Amino acid sequence: MESKERTYKEVMKHIPDHAVIGTSSFGIGGLPEELIAGLGEYFKENQQPKDITFSTTAGIGVGEGRGLDHLVQPGLLKRAVVSYIATSPIANRSAHENLFELFMIPQGMIGKLYQNAAHQGPGVFSKVGMETFIDPDQTGGKMNEKAKAAEDIVKKVELNGEQWLHYKPLPINVAFIKASYADKNGNLSMKREPVLLESLSLATAAHNAGGVGIAQVEEIVENNTIPAKEVAVPGMLVDYVVVNTKEEYHMQTAGTRYSPVLSNEIRVERNPKYYKKPLDTKRVMVRRASQEIPEGSIVNLGNGISAYVGEVIAEADKLKEYHLTTDLGAAGGLPATGLDYAPN
Repeated sequence: MESKERTYKEVMKHIPDHAVIGTSSFGIGGLPEELIAGLGEYFKENQQPKDITFSTTAGIGVGEGRGLDHLVQPGLLKRAVVSYIATSPIANRSAHENLFELFMIPQGMIGKLYQNAAHQGPGVFSKVGMETFIDPDQTGGKMNEKAKAAEDIVKKVELNGEQWLHYKPLPINVAFIKASYADKNGNLSMKREPVLLESLSLATAAHNAGGVGIAQVEEIVENNTIPAKEVAVPGMLVDYVVVNTKEEYHMQTAGTRYSPVLSNEIRVERNPKYYKKPLDTKRVMVRRASQEIPEGSIVNLGNGISAYVGEVIAEADKLKEYHLTTDLGAAGGLPATGLDYAPN
């Protein structure tokens, strides 16, 4: 079988005009940024592909010129379906200037739409977003004038006498995936990644739509060297593999290129003294909030100040008394904070 390894220029020509590109991200963690940057560079040279829709789950980017900023070019980006883009400042400003359609819906709903696209379903029905700006009675997730002039992507429907939101299908036909390794058949390992994110759903969605699945990896290894249980995405769903060439475009988190601790390949001692920090305003708020959490609780920690609840619990040597989870699905242990937030 022919190797699936290609350069970014070789793979971009397989992306059609009006493509719907789906990827996963958590700031920089999980983001195949070399593919996104490569698409921007390819468009500058070839003016193809035109009018794409780009979707990602969580926040994307880590400052000026990163993340979604790579795609802000006249004729390239038609629509973005995202949950947060403030960490891609150029894209954020451009959306306010109506250079592309900006739709914002909850991170979890985008993940469910990826799953729905994988089995070519009817969209997602949920009460999440009711009576908020996602509700079509308000803005329907349309965040600028260009989006308001476009068709709805969220409708309100009645099922069994109840009101629901119907998130219309997101027809992914191009998947951008970040992985640690690929073998020559395209089987992907996430060994050095902190989390799996939506890679399998995306690859399946693109494949079932007759589209293209493209993976960005650190290295291509020989066949039969990735243990079967470590294959997160099978090669039959991966059309092309691009080996990363710029370290800053293949980060574990916004703060770390690679640490085996973050990917849970090794464990280190957790001394409560390590988490003892000066009592600033934020720390006082987190400590006070933590006092309201009953022992034995399942505690979901989002990005930002809430992530530090885990550190306060660790400082009190009470990690065993709680079940900590993150808003991207990781459960157990102690979530990282700051630029290493799981992963940010």
